[in-house]
Amino acid sequence: NYKAGMILPSTKDVTKDGSIFAGWYDNAEFTGNVITTVPSDAADDLIYYAKWVRTKTVFDNFDDVTKTWRDNSGEGKITTNTDNANAYSGSRSMKCEIPSSDTAYIFTSDSFTVDGEGIAFWIKTPKSLNIELQINYNSASSGKISVPKGESFVFIPWSKFGEDYISSLEWPLWAFQIIVKGAKSGDIVYIDDVGTYYGYNDENISFNKNGGTFSNDEPTKYYPGMELPS
Repeated sequence: NYKAGMILPSTKDVTKDGSIFAGWYDNAEFTGNVITTVPSDAADDLIYYAKWVRTKTVFDNFDDVTKTWRDNSGEGKITTNTDNANAYSGSRSMKCEIPSSDTAYIFTSDSFTVDGEGIAFWIKTPKSLNIELQINYNSASSGKISVPKGESFVFIPWSKFGEDYISSLEWPLWAFQIIVKGAKSGDIVYIDDVGTYYGYNDENISFNKNGGTFSNDEPTKYYPGMELPS
C-alpha cells in the first residue's frame, strides 16, 4: 500500500532507451500537471501514467555538443561540472551557483533550430524553484514554470511563447536565457541535455501506488528496492 505524501519514482529511476521520462500524470491523455508525490489526503486506488518524449535536436549536452554560456548577472557563477553524478547523460553538465541577488540569468547567444514541439532540458536543484525562458533577447517569454526539488526534465512547448510569434520565425533562434528564481545565494543548480523534443508514447507504463505494481502488457509486483522498468 502507498503512503500519503510519498515521492514517486523520478527521472533517473524510470528509463527507456531512446526516450526521456517526462513525468507521472493521473490520466492517459497526459493533461494537467505533472505529479511528483501522492496527495496527503489520498485514500483510494491510484494509477499514474508515465509520459515519454524523444529528443529532436540536441543543442547542448556539455560533452560532445557544447555552446557558450554566461551569467548575465555579471557575477561569473557558471562553470562546467565534470562529476557524472550531477549530469543526466555523459559526464558533464552546466553548474550554476546562484548569485547574491538570488536570481540567475543563464544566457547564450548561440543559435538553435526551432523544431519539434518545444525546448527541453534536465535540471537538478536542491529545492523547488521557478524558471522562465526568454528567447531572442527577451522578444518572447515562457512565463513562470515551477520546477520541483531534485532531478527532473523541464519541457516548454513553443506555444508558451505565443503561436503567432513562433510561426513568424523563419530563421534559427539566436539567443535565449534561462532565468532561475526561488533558490538562495550559494545554491548549486545543474543543467544538462538542452534541446528540442517531440511527444512519444507508443508504449505506456503505469504505476499503481495502492497495489504496488508497474504494468505494461502484464503487471509485475513492485517491491521497495527492486530495479525499475527500463
